Amino acid sequence: MSMPEETPRAAASGRESGHAHEGQDLALAGERRKRFGPEFIPLNLSAPFIRRPVATTLLTMTGVFATVNGVVLSFAQNSQIGFGMSADLASVVFLTPFALIGWLVGPFAGRLAPTLGYRRVLRFGLVGTAVVMAVIALVGVHSLPVLIACTALLGVTYAGGANIILNGLGVVLSPKGNPGFLPGMNAGAFNLGSGLSFAVLPAVEVAGGSGAESSAGYVTAILAGVVIVAAAFAVSFLIPR
Repeated sequence: MSMPEETPRAAASGRESGHAHEGQDLALAGERRKRFGPEFIPLNLSAPFIRRPVATTLLTMTGVFATVNGVVLSFAQNSQIGFGMSADLASVVFLTPFALIGWLVGPFAGRLAPTLGYRRVLRFGLVGTAVVMAVIALVGVHSLPVLIACTALLGVTYAGGANIILNGLGVVLSPKGNPGFLPGMNAGAFNLGSGLSFAVLPAVEVAGGSGAESSAGYVTAILAGVVIVAAAFAVSFLIPR
């Protein structure tokens, strides 16, 4: 069965509709430029000022989040190879100081960043985080005081340092035309990295031989976090100035 041929009137109507949509798009773009100014930049997920800070945030969260909130707490509560702490006590001893110290240090990091440079403060935080995590893996699993002290130090290097600066970069690097886009993408990277961290590091822990008689799985998971944070440090050098 042959399809009916398009009539000249229908073709003209289609062209008029296309021109109308094009006109609407141009009007919308013009309205946006009036609102945001001539600096308005269309959304572009591949732009360096978006891709690189978001990748740094994603890697940082993946390497750190489950290390503190999952692997360390699990080890501390393990009664056979860990320290046999209750869940409530472990939360008070590890998570509370970690969060409070980050809350106290964060304003100072935010104050230093414009003076020393956001990227420099971020890298100090990432290096410090990787070093502290390595100490946890090699020494902290054998000593409760060292484990507690290192987790508190992560409150300085990560919670009050790198984490705060990553949030700040989302604002500082935002173009005038899209002031909320990069902070929104960065917040999404925080959430995604948190989920990935709990997917990746526990899997590494199990694969590394976590069991009743060996801490190898815990150590392997924490060292995997160190490697991921080191990757975040490397990517941070690509963040635009």
